[in-house]
Amino acid sequence: MGADYSEFTIEGLLEKVKAYDPNANFDLIREANECGLRTHGIKKYLEKRPLDQHLLGMAYILADLKLDDGTIIAGLIHDWMIEDPEKKEVIKDKFGAEVAELCEEYANVMEIGRKNLGKIDDDILGRAILAASKDIRTVFITIISILDLLQWVGSHPEKERQIIAENAVKVYLPLCHKLGLDDIERQIGEMCFKILSPDEYTAIKTKVPEKMSEREGQINEIIDEVGGLLKKANIEAVIYGRPKSLYSIYRKIKKGSKFSDINDLLGIRIICGTDTQCYEILGILHSAYQSIPKYFDDYIVTPKGNKYRSIHSTVAWKSRPLEVQIRTEEMHREAEAGMAAHWIYKQYKKDRYFDKKLSWARQLIKWQEKSKDSLDLIKSIRMDVGKSCIFVLTPKKELIILSEDSTPVDFAFAVHSDLGYRCHSAKVNGKLVALNYKLDNTDVVEITPSANIQVKRQWLGFVRSEKARRKIRQNLDIKVFTAKKKKVSAKKSAENVKIAQCCRPLPKDEVIACRTTKRKIVVHKKDCENIKNADPASLKKVDWWGETKDDYSVKIRIKAVDRAELIRDLLEVFSESDISINKTVAKRFADDTVSCVFNVRVENMEILEKITAGLKEIPSVHRVERI
Repeated sequence: MGADYSEFTIEGLLEKVKAYDPNANFDLIREANECGLRTHGIKKYLEKRPLDQHLLGMAYILADLKLDDGTIIAGLIHDWMIEDPEKKEVIKDKFGAEVAELCEEYANVMEIGRKNLGKIDDDILGRAILAASKDIRTVFITIISILDLLQWVGSHPEKERQIIAENAVKVYLPLCHKLGLDDIERQIGEMCFKILSPDEYTAIKTKVPEKMSEREGQINEIIDEVGGLLKKANIEAVIYGRPKSLYSIYRKIKKGSKFSDINDLLGIRIICGTDTQCYEILGILHSAYQSIPKYFDDYIVTPKGNKYRSIHSTVAWKSRPLEVQIRTEEMHREAEAGMAAHWIYKQYKKDRYFDKKLSWARQLIKWQEKSKDSLDLIKSIRMDVGKSCIFVLTPKKELIILSEDSTPVDFAFAVHSDLGYRCHSAKVNGKLVALNYKLDNTDVVEITPSANIQVKRQWLGFVRSEKARRKIRQNLDIKVFTAKKKKVSAKKSAENVKIAQCCRPLPKDEVIACRTTKRKIVVHKKDCENIKNADPASLKKVDWWGETKDDYSVKIRIKAVDRAELIRDLLEVFSESDISINKTVAKRFADDTVSCVFNVRVENMEILEKITAGLKEIPSVHRVERI
C-alpha cells in the first residue's frame, strides 16, 4: 500500500491476486478493468492522474487485504452506480449478482455520506454508513475509495479539501482503527493531518527528520536483530514492528505529552508461546540493550482493568528509544478481540452493536493471513447491526433515525408532524407497503400525503415512537391515562385506594384489587406473589381509571459488567427522560459484575419501556428487569 501509482498494471494486479487466490476469475477481473476504463465518468476528479491508475490503485489495495475476486471487480467499477443507478442490471449480467449488490451498497453509502455530512453527529453518520454496508466488503471498498481520494485531493479547491479531510478523520479513521487496518489508518491520518493542520504537521515533521520509509527500514533492521537474538536462544516468536506516524505523535502531544517524553516513535511487538518465554525474551533484550526503567510495565503480573495482559518495556537502540511489547499468542488474541478499551483510549466512541461486528471483521482480517477459508468467511459477514435503532432514508437520501420495528407512520411524524397527520400511503424502496410495515436499515421511504388530515385510532396499535403516539392522541383528543371503568357508588369512590408498594403496578399492567379493611383497597399487579394466598373473596379485577398526573414508584434492577463510567452512563439514561431517582443501591461481586437497583418515579408504562430500552443499549449491561 502507498505505492507510486505509476507502478500499477493489470498484470501486476492479477499476479497479486493469484498469490493468495489461485481460483479467482482472472478473465472477469481483466474485463472489469477494461469496462471501468471505458465507462468511468468522473473525468473532472481525475484531471491530474491517469484513469487506469485510479482504478488499479484501489484494486491493488483491496488485493493487499487479500479480498476475494468479487470485491476486486467491484473496486474496478465502483463508481458505475453513482453515475447511473440503472446500471445494476448491466453489472449483474456481466459480473454477477454479488458484484452488483456490492456496487449498489457502495453507491448508497457514498450518497448517505455526501447528503448528511455536517447535518448529523459524526458518530451517528459512521454508524449509519455501517448500517448501509450490510456486506462488510462494502466497508473496505468505501474506506479505500476515501484513501484514494485523499491521495489526489491536491487537485481540489482548498475548502473542498478541508471538508474531505474532516469527513475522513471523523467518520472513516475510527472505522480503520476498529477494523485493524493499521497501514490505511496511518495513511489517512497522515494525509488529513497535513491538510487540516499544516503548521503543526510541519513542526512535528521537523522534529522527526527521517522519512517514514527510512523509519520503516530501521524497524526492519530491529526485527532482524531481535529475531537473531531469539533464534540463538532457541525461542520461536513472531515479531511485528511499526514506526509511529506524525499524526499519532500529534495526537499524543495534543493530549498533553511532551515530544521528548514520547518513547514509541519506534516500536515492535513480540508474540511467543508461554508466559515463561515472555520473561526470557525480556531478559535477552535487557542484556543486549540498555533498558529505560521508567517506561517498564508488567501487565502479566498485574493485568489492566480490562484484563489486558502484556509486558511493556523500552530499551535504547542506537541511542534511540525502542518500545517493546511482549505477549503470548493467547494474550494477543484477547487483546485483539477486546479492543473496546483501546478504542476508548483513542477517543473513539463505542456502540456495542456496531463494535461487535467490527470486532468480528477485525478478526477475519487477521485470520486471512493464516486461514485458507478466510475468503468464504468474509463473504458470510452481514452487518445486521444497529438493532437499538434503524437508519432509514428520505427519497433525497437524508437520514431519519427511528426505533427498531418503526413503521411508515413513525417515519412520517419524524419528518414533520403535518406529514404524519396527512399520511395516506407509503412506498418502501419503490414498492407500496401497508402503513404498519416494519422498516429496516437503509429503507428508502416515500409518504404520499392526503389533502386532508386522516389520523386513524388504529395507528396507536403499531407506531413505535413517542412523538407519533403523542401526536395521534392529541389529534384524536384521547386522554393518555383514560381507560373504561364501571360506574361506582359515591360510597365506593370515597374508599381509600392505594398502590401496592411490593409490586408497584403501572397503568397498562394487569391489576387486581385486594380489600384489606372496610375502607382500604390495595391495587397489586395480577401476578404479585403477595396476593397468591389471599382470600378470593377479598380480590376483585379492576382496570386503570381516570386521568391522573401522579407519578408511580418503580424499581429497576440492572446487571452489568463493572467498568469505569458505568454508573454515569446509567444515570444519563434517566436524566434524558427527566426521571426522578428516589434511591439507588449498587452491589459489586467478585466476578467484576455489578447489580444496581434504582427506585424511580415514572408517569406511565411508555416511559418505563423507553428507559428500559435505553439501559439495555449501554455497553456491558446484560440484563434489565423491573422488580
